[in-house]
Order: sequence, then C-alpha cells, then structure tokens
Amino acid sequence: MASLDEETAKAVLRQVEFYFSDSNIPTDEFLRKKMSESQDACILTLSFIYIDFF
Repeated sequence: MASLDEETAKAVLRQVEFYFSDSNIPTDEFLRKKMSESQDACILTLSFIYIDFF
C-alpha cells in the first residue's frame, strides 16, 4: 500500500473525525443504520470505509 503525504493524511483524519462526530451522526442515516446493526458498529464501519477508500 502506498504511503500518504502528510497533507493528505491530515485531510483524511479530519474527514474521519467529522464522519464520527456528534454533529454528523444524527444526520447520517447510513452510519446510524450500521451502528444499530452491531455492538461493534464503529469498528465494522471503519473497516468498511478503509476497504472502500483504498
């Protein structure tokens, strides 16, 4: 897997932080659905994002 430059890595981190933030979760139907399907929802969703992103 290729490494990300520092600027891109920071941008990805900001996006992931926003995605799981208190301000996004209430408005994100997909994320809420995934979280309600499993006790380990965040881990499973992160895995899904990682696979989808790369």
